[in-house]
Amino acid sequence: MTYKELIEKLNKLPKERLNDNITVYDSGTDEYVGVYDLFSPNEHAYLLDQGHVFLVMNSNMVVIE
Repeated sequence: MTYKELIEKLNKLPKERLNDNITVYDSGTDEYVGVYDLFSPNEHAYLLDQGHVFLVMNSNMVVIE
């Protein structure tokens, strides 16, 4: 999924859902994990293309829904 596709899906949500905490479901572990931040640091340039944006998850923030 691209960020453009994500925006399109978010734009279809009811406005009140946009105030929800961002949660990611990991189907491999069957767990919900909270997203901590949106990040694009230069020190990770060796792993990703320069300026590539990514979500930071914290596995200590498991969300039960």
